[in-house]
Amino acid sequence: MKSNPNVILILLDTLRKDVLPMYGGSANAPHLTNFAKDAIVFPNAIAPSPWTVVSHVSMFSGLYPSEHGVDHFLTGSDFSKVDIRPLFEKYRNFDKMTIIQRLRRTGYNTVGITANPFLYTGTGLEKDFTILTYKDPFITEEEVLLREKADGYGKTNRERAVNLIRAHEMNLLFSYLRLHNKLYPLFPHYVHKRSQEIVSDVINSHIRQPIFLFLNFMDVHEPLTSWEYKNYVKIKEDTLLKGYKIPEHIASVNRRNDFKAVHNMDISLGRLLGA
Repeated sequence: MKSNPNVILILLDTLRKDVLPMYGGSANAPHLTNFAKDAIVFPNAIAPSPWTVVSHVSMFSGLYPSEHGVDHFLTGSDFSKVDIRPLFEKYRNFDKMTIIQRLRRTGYNTVGITANPFLYTGTGLEKDFTILTYKDPFITEEEVLLREKADGYGKTNRERAVNLIRAHEMNLLFSYLRLHNKLYPLFPHYVHKRSQEIVSDVINSHIRQPIFLFLNFMDVHEPLTSWEYKNYVKIKEDTLLKGYKIPEHIASVNRRNDFKAVHNMDISLGRLLGA
C-alpha cells in the first residue's frame, strides 16, 4: 500500500516578488532560485487580503474573505487602537472545512511552527493543528511571558512603569526595562527573526508521519530599521492615509535590510530543503 506523502506549506510573510530572481529581481536567494527551476512558478499570485489572519483563512479554506466571513474592517485612523479580538472570535467559530482538517481526518499529523504574532494558540488556528508552536521573531518564550505580564500594568511604557512602581513590582519593572533596551538597539542593522531556529526545530524533531507541516517565516516583515520600529504607527497612518513619503535616506536603509532579510531567509530555506 502506498503511503501518503508529507506535505509542507511554507509562507514567506510579506515577501515582495519583484526582489526575487525568478521574477526579475536581484536579491541573493540561490536556494529559492534553484528550487523554482523545478517548480511551478505563478506569475500572478495575488493575496486575497492585505494582512495575516484573513489571508490564512482563505489559503486554508479555499474561500474568499467575502465567503468565509473571517474579516475585519478598520474604523478610524489610529492603528494602535484597533481591537482585533472580534476577528479571533470569528476564527475560533469558523466551521467550514479547511485543508488542514481534511488531512488530519485522513491520518496526517498536522504541525505548525510560526513566527507570526497573529498565528498562535489562542487565535483560533490551534483547533486545526495537532501541534502549534509560536516563535516570537524578536524575543524568547520567557520574554514573551514577561512582556505579557508587564502589559497588564498599562497601555504605554510610561503607564506601565508608574503602575509597576506603585505596585512595588521592582523586579518586574527592571526586567521589562532590560527587555525594552534589548529591542530598541536591534534595528539599525538587519535582525535575524528566528527562521534558523524554526528550521532547526524541524530538522531535530522526531515527528510522526505522514505530516502536514506549516511554517511561517517573518524575516522580511517590518520593522527593518530603528526609525521604522519607533515610528511604526505613524508610518501606518501617514503613508496609507495621508500619502506621506518616507525620506529617501531611510528608505534606502530599509531596502538594503530587506535584501539582507531575503538572503537570511534563503539560507534557512536551503537548510530545510537539504535536510
